[in-house]
Amino acid sequence: VVLPEGFIGPMSARVRSLFIKHTKTGNPLVDSVAEHQATPPMLYWHYFHFTLFVMPLGLGTAFFGKSDAKLFLIVYTIVGFYFSAKMVRLLLLISPATSVCAAACLDSLIAFNIEALTADDQPPVEGEEEEAEQPRAISPP
Repeated sequence: VVLPEGFIGPMSARVRSLFIKHTKTGNPLVDSVAEHQATPPMLYWHYFHFTLFVMPLGLGTAFFGKSDAKLFLIVYTIVGFYFSAKMVRLLLLISPATSVCAAACLDSLIAFNIEALTADDQPPVEGEEEEAEQPRAISPP
């Protein structure tokens, strides 16, 4: 309905190249620009360092518990990684998701360690254990 009216034009060659691997714009100047090429895997390490390794663990924690924020994080990370792999310029799209996922992983690790350190690991006293095991008699009303 809106295409024939001219409100939305056809997709440009640059947008088509995000979805179709061998689409060229026809303009040699645009095709040769390094920002429009596929992202080499080494650039992920160059920009994200160790967060690249803890990010999948943090993304995994987003699958536990349902909330709109966690669903947004999952979708944003997956879509961001897809498009950042297509064009070097779009590598900036994934940086917020990588930071949040890495922080979620570190948060889970810190919370687990704090819970483990503050847990009551004291063995029960012998007299208290025997009292707890004996059933209580119910007195008639």
